[in-house]
Parts: sequence; structure tokens; C-alpha cells
Amino acid sequence: MKKIIVLLSLLIFLFPVLDLIADDNANPKVSINKKNININFPSDITFNISGSSTEQIESINLLFKSGKGNASIIQPLEFTQNKNNNEFHANLKWRTNTSERYIPQGSLIEYHFNILTKSEYNLTTKPNTTIYLDPNHKWENIKSGSVTFYYSEVYGSVVKNRSEKLLQIISETVGIMSPLLGLESKSHPLSVMLFNDYDYMTKSLPPKSDTIMRNLVTEGQAFTSEGVVLVLDNRQTSATATHELTHILLDKAAKSKYIYIPSWLHEGLAEYASHLHYTAKDSIFEKALAEDKLLNITKYSSPPGKPEDVLLFYGQSEQFIKYIITDLGNDNFTKFIKDLKSGKSINNAMLDTYELDKTGLENQWRNHIGASLISTSILKPKSPTSPIIKPYTLDEVITNSKKVIEDNENSSISTKEKETKSQNQITKETNNNSSCGLSQSNDVVILLSLLFIFIPFRLKKNNII
Repeated sequence: MKKIIVLLSLLIFLFPVLDLIADDNANPKVSINKKNININFPSDITFNISGSSTEQIESINLLFKSGKGNASIIQPLEFTQNKNNNEFHANLKWRTNTSERYIPQGSLIEYHFNILTKSEYNLTTKPNTTIYLDPNHKWENIKSGSVTFYYSEVYGSVVKNRSEKLLQIISETVGIMSPLLGLESKSHPLSVMLFNDYDYMTKSLPPKSDTIMRNLVTEGQAFTSEGVVLVLDNRQTSATATHELTHILLDKAAKSKYIYIPSWLHEGLAEYASHLHYTAKDSIFEKALAEDKLLNITKYSSPPGKPEDVLLFYGQSEQFIKYIITDLGNDNFTKFIKDLKSGKSINNAMLDTYELDKTGLENQWRNHIGASLISTSILKPKSPTSPIIKPYTLDEVITNSKKVIEDNENSSISTKEKETKSQNQITKETNNNSSCGLSQSNDVVILLSLLFIFIPFRLKKNNII
């Protein structure tokens, strides 16, 4: 009997909550007729909602986000409500052509509305999702594993056939890299947008100045929070796509608010992934190795500033990461990445996994390939005891005083005067040296002062005082 009473009480408690999250039209106070989103690529997105309410509406807010990891954006909507039939309409135009509000094509957009009446009745609509794509293009998509590949057909099935081959390579690489990084690939959906026209692709990239766009050709770009890669169709498409996707996977696997993932790890792993399906001979790296001009890559948090060093940095980072994975073991690398995710520094994560810090591990790799080692400065350990202070003796004080006086006297005599100094004067100075090197009344005063200072010191030392 008690169990039945408890169950009934629980159901009575839940009924008001269920009413709040019911279907948009389940409550008679507010009903929704239409809600949608209009994409005006690349300038803006318009969110719309309409319906009726038996009560006066106080506010209508939009909550939306692009991608899986981004926080929701909350924006109030302008609305009108007809007093005669209680119908209301609301909309919001959200600009997307600025760097702050930019959304890459292929992103998942999730949105819902919140309606508050004057009586403080609150209704939140069910969430809706859509893929942000230019509606003026006819986009096709194919899927394999966690990767969705978007393309626009040009003629017949030419792009479709090529896209299928590219998707196979990309999905296989993601299938290899995900477990290596400790990720469940199905839990991290990824999108690849293939562009056949570079001029059109530039419209899909983040806004840049005209000068930059004229001098920079972007073959691919990754957007971690949205899980999207934009890539230009050329001979390097599969390598570019897997390179960029690996950046996204590494960020998801290792990034935390406590550490910054250095470029040698980011670029080295991305290059390693992009070359899994074929062997790439890096002539720049081979040349630098032969000439003993390799970079100390683990000291770089970002690529080097000199243009001639950038390509070497990429090739050398790849070879270093390849050694860590293939020679030191996949399981160790997975543990290393998980340690980074937990908040450990690069050095601490390496010490825990490989028992070497980053410099030590780079030196181990250098020794493996026959390169010169990185020199490390060795600091002498500090003595645990206090330094020994040797007290001056009275003879040492007098001798030092004589030296100071001689230096002062000599500094006032010109070189010519030193050369013409008479033998008698030299003899006189020698005699003065035998008598502690002091002369004249000032010298006597100095000597007496020193005696008053050090005689008590000596007496105290001998326990006379």
C-alpha cells in the first residue's frame, strides 16, 4: 500500500513538469504554428516563429548554437501580437558575414525558442536542427562511419565518383587515428565540404582582407568546435582533408583549459596522419639531417618565424611523432594524449609515459636517426650548508690597504712621470712597503682605524674579551 501511495505522489509531482516540456501545441495557452530558419548565404540567417497565445506575451527569445561543442547564443526576438485573434509573429536576422559571427558551411545548427507571458507562463519549444549550407547550390552528401562528405556535382557523376574515393581514404584514416587518440569515432561526427571552385570556396572561408585573399591560397581549413573541414579539390585533397581532420581529433582528445598543445605535436601528428596511405619523402628534412641542421623542434610552441624553417619544421615534426608512435608504441601514445587531457603539462605527461621530458625524448629520437644531440646546460647543485666565510687577518688587511694606496697614487701619475721616476723615490717606496706600505699622517690614521676594528675581533675570537 505504501509503495502505491509513493508512486501516485511521484506521478502527481511529475505532471506539471511534463506539461512544461510537452509538444509545442499541447498547452492551450500558447500554441506554435510555424518555426523555421532561412539561410541567406553568406550574409545572414533569419529565424522565424509564429503561433497564438491566450495571454499577452512578455518576451520571445531564441537559443541556438553551431556545432556540438559551442555554447548556446541567446537573443531576444522582435514580435507582434494581434489582440483580436491572439496570433503572434517573431523573427531575428543573424548576420554571418563577420569574423565574430562566422559559421562554416557544413555546420550543424541547433535552435529552439522560449516564450514568456505576462502571467510568467514559460514555454520552451522542442529543439530543431539544420545543416548550414548555401541553398543556391545543390549539395549532395555521402557518409562513412563518423564522416559526412558534402559535394556539388558538376557533370554527370564525375564529382560523385571522386568523392566516394576520397571519403574512403578519409574515413579509414579517421578510423585509425581515433582509437590512437583514445576517441570513440562515432561520438565525434565530422563533416568535409569539397569545393571545385576556389573563388566560391573563398566565400565560405572566414572574412579576410582583399589583400590577404589575393596573396594566400587556402587548400583546406579546419573548424574544431563545429567539426567541419573545408577543402579544395586538387591532387592533395585526401592528404589535406585528413591533415585538417586530425587537428580536430587531437583538439577533442587532448585539449583542456590547463594546457596549450604545441605546434610540433599538432602539425607532426597531422602530417603523420595525412601520409598513412602513402610514403612521402621529405627532401628538406633529409637535407637538414645530412648537414646536421635540424631544428630543436620541442622548444617551439608555434611554427618558427623564418619561412625557410617552416617546411623543415613540418617535416621534422612528422618524423619525430612517427618515431614516438611506431617505435615507442601506440598504447604509450594513447596514454600520453589522455594525460594531456587530464591537465598534465607536456613534460609531465612525457615523464609519466616515456620517463623522459620533451628534450630528453627528442634527444632519444636524434640518437635513433644519427643526428647530433641537443646540448643541455647543467646547473651545479647548491650547497646545502651555509657558505664558509674566511675572516681577514691583520696582515692581509695591511697588505690590501697598501695595494689600494699604491693604485690611487699610480693613477695620479702620468705614464711619462712613471718612466722618469728617480731611483731614490723607488727606494723610498720600497722602504715604505717594508713598514706596511703606509706613510704620512693620513696613512697613520687609516692604520689606527683598522687596528681598532680588528684587534677586538681577534681578542673576541681568542675568548680574551
